[in-house]
Amino acid sequence: SSVILIGACRGASEGLRYAPKDPRVRGLVLIDPPELLRTVVWHVRRCMLLPIRPVVWWKALMGKYRMWHNALSRVEAGLEGGGIDLKRAYRDTWQHIAAAEVDCLLMITSGHSRPYSYRRQLFDAFPGLGLKEHVQPLMMPAVDHTFSTAAARKSVLLAIVEWVERTLSCEPNGGQE
Repeated sequence: SSVILIGACRGASEGLRYAPKDPRVRGLVLIDPPELLRTVVWHVRRCMLLPIRPVVWWKALMGKYRMWHNALSRVEAGLEGGGIDLKRAYRDTWQHIAAAEVDCLLMITSGHSRPYSYRRQLFDAFPGLGLKEHVQPLMMPAVDHTFSTAAARKSVLLAIVEWVERTLSCEPNGGQE
């Protein structure tokens, strides 16, 4: 029979690692997985938004905004990853998903750090893996990372149910194994 795994944050990460190893896994619902990288487009979009954030102006006026130090430390942290080549590790993870032909619903909420900011970001970070055939990104800007409101929980559940129904209806026997 077919299985669809659902996970948020670290749970999504574990699902990504497990799914290619088990042929029963037909799909994954990934909510804010860490296996996405900031791209050039992400950095450009973020820099365009900086001037409209009041905290940036306040820190600049008070002489407390160390833009270059903050930018360099973030780039170094993203590139080094504690001595692990994160881009290679994440690429390998997504490559296994594509090779196993596991369909994914990639849900991106309005989490606090906003490392994912646009729909094509996964495809831009890892071009050439064939992910567009298996991954459906879904931006959910009105939903926070912990689904703290009833409306957020309802919209997440509806999106998951609709995606699962579409995914299972594409299987032989309509998902009735």
